[in-house]
Amino acid sequence: MILTGLMYVLFILLPGYVAYATAGYSVDEKGSATRIVYRGVTVFFAVNALFTLLNGTRAADAYWELLRSTPENMDNAVFIGALVAYVLGGLSLGWLQLYLEYKTLWAAKREIKNWLSGGVQTLEVKPGNSLKRVFACYRLANKKPFVSVYFGSGGNVEGEVLKYCWNGREEFLLRHADTCELVLVDLDKCNMVKFKNIRALSNSFKFKKKEITYLDLVHPGLSEVVGEKTES
Repeated sequence: MILTGLMYVLFILLPGYVAYATAGYSVDEKGSATRIVYRGVTVFFAVNALFTLLNGTRAADAYWELLRSTPENMDNAVFIGALVAYVLGGLSLGWLQLYLEYKTLWAAKREIKNWLSGGVQTLEVKPGNSLKRVFACYRLANKKPFVSVYFGSGGNVEGEVLKYCWNGREEFLLRHADTCELVLVDLDKCNMVKFKNIRALSNSFKFKKKEITYLDLVHPGLSEVVGEKTES
């Protein structure tokens, strides 16, 4: 029982946390525990699939024996080796997600540049992946979106977006344009989001691709801060 609990923490929660943190997410976000477990389970199945492919080798035999072990006959060296494999799996999953976000962001950047070159003043986007990509561009440009959100009932709300969440439940925190009240908008209930200050991004996309690093996806401007500290 003790070994089972230890393996759950080290073989699922730990790699899940590593993957979650490597991808640039904060563990303080709502629902982060569930997403950490999901990533940990993904790493667990990936590692087991790897050892299944290596079945018959000394490493695979030692790993399967470890899973059948009790605390009294557990091989510590094999246990540490398996733990390293799971941590590396978590790192790989996190970097993969970060890389995909990076590629997706640049695709969105090209789309927005095309829209801006056409003289568009507002941008209408339906909830989904496209909405996430536009918000990511605002984040990289260090700008806050000013939006009008239209609901199926015919009503709408307008204001500045302060925070956007797309993991699990898609929603964002908005400061109402008229009352300055904070409004939590559930995007599952809206039909369309109109970005009214899309032109604010026009001067933010003049950098070259090589000037952007993965650190800027974690937080805009982070690469510059790290570079300044390194030089000093």
